[in-house]
Amino acid sequence: GGSTISQQTAKNVFLIQGGGYARKALEAYFTVLIENIWGKRRIMEVYLNVAETGIGTYGVEALGGKGGGGRPDMAQGGGPEGAKAGEAIEAVKAALV
Repeated sequence: GGSTISQQTAKNVFLIQGGGYARKALEAYFTVLIENIWGKRRIMEVYLNVAETGIGTYGVEALGGKGGGGRPDMAQGGGPEGAKAGEAIEAVKAALV
C-alpha cells in the first residue's frame, strides 16, 4: 500500500493485525510518536527487524539465515535470499550515512 516506513513500523510493532478506523487512528498516533522520538536510522532499524520477509520469517537477519545460516552480510551458502538481504542491508547503511 501507500504506507510510509514509519507507518508500517508503528503497525508492526505496536498494533495487532486487522483493519478498521480505530486501528488506523492508533497507527497514526504511534507514527507521530515514533517520528518525534526516534531518528530515521532507528525507525529503519526497527522496521528491518520486524518486517515479515517470508511466511513465518521476520526481519532481514532471519531472511539471510534461511537455507544455510548466518548473517545476511556473510551469506555464503545462505542461498539467494541471503545474498539479497545482504545487498539490502548495505543499501540501507549507505543511504543512512
